[in-house]
Amino acid sequence: MRYSIDAERLPFYRRVRRNPDAFGLPEEAHLVAVWPEKRKKVGPSITAPDGVARFVRGLSSAPVERLLALPVDRKNRILGVVIAAQGSISEAEFHPREVFAAAIGARASAVILVHNHPSGDPTPSDADRVVTARMVLVGKIIDIPVLDHVVVGRDGAYASLQQLGMWPGDEMNEAVRRLGVRA
Repeated sequence: MRYSIDAERLPFYRRVRRNPDAFGLPEEAHLVAVWPEKRKKVGPSITAPDGVARFVRGLSSAPVERLLALPVDRKNRILGVVIAAQGSISEAEFHPREVFAAAIGARASAVILVHNHPSGDPTPSDADRVVTARMVLVGKIIDIPVLDHVVVGRDGAYASLQQLGMWPGDEMNEAVRRLGVRA
């Protein structure tokens, strides 16, 4: 897979990232930045896991585990960056409501999940797989698919649950069908 980051749009993201308060976002919403409704500028287009890892490269140095949600439009352009959860050095409790509330607010077509392992080892844990399955299920129910879950470590190391073949499979799709939700 290959990444493509639109260099023309990247400076706008850097300005937003440095000064999220410029948008008047409530701190309690844990929103770092979501672009305005009638936006002329959006973030870069993300087409592969290595692009996600580069986009959030500062996350790898965080001293505690953080889950970010990247709501994207139909062209996989990032609409914002949301801190959906923050935990300790070894774990964080992730809830779908934080991820999908921001995605709905941004009118996202899909969402990409990314979190760090403060240990530096990006190998997905069993807990990471469970969280991914839960998020994918909720995404299917509300029709905002989760495109990938990328785990970042130190020195640019990352792991994509999609690429590693750890994506929730047929058993989850069957459970969704039983609920009467189109998958």
